Amino acid sequence: MSNLQAIVRSAEEAVQAVNDPDLRKIAFQEVLRHRLMSDDPSPDRLREGAPAALSRKPKGRSSPVPKANSQTAIRPEVTALDLSPDETSLVPWGTLSADWRKFCWILEAARLRNIDGLTNSEISHLIDKVFRESKAPEVVNNLKVQIKKGMVKSVVTKSGDRDYRVWKILAGGIKEVTAKSAAADK
Repeated sequence: MSNLQAIVRSAEEAVQAVNDPDLRKIAFQEVLRHRLMSDDPSPDRLREGAPAALSRKPKGRSSPVPKANSQTAIRPEVTALDLSPDETSLVPWGTLSADWRKFCWILEAARLRNIDGLTNSEISHLIDKVFRESKAPEVVNNLKVQIKKGMVKSVVTKSGDRDYRVWKILAGGIKEVTAKSAAADK
């Protein structure tokens, strides 16, 4: 009998105790996957490792792709947005030390291109696209601290048939990232 046939047979034996046919099929697939990835071809090792193989998340699976109706989806108008690292009316990106100022910079750059408000995911996406910096959407949500300071506000906007909760930059936030205001403050 070939090695592959032995692996399949030992996987079948390992899941015999499972009564539900659907669960047995899933268990068989997981045990077989574990067995094929295992370095030790002995059937005893498979039986010992089967419960662990069933409880672990399979390797190589990526997270689901954001759906168009999920909050993490990026609107087409934002995807098409062409921001430049050297926006003339904004302070240089390298001078921004706090994350919230970077988020305001992105919000203002988008506002100057007639997109008044961005979701956490859209801000994160644009920072990665333009500056190759990784800022998780969860980190962008720290903008909520700037609401009381009059830098941003959270609003709901409509795009197509969907509603999106977005951050909208206010006068205080604009002042923080505008080159003219920064020059006047010095």
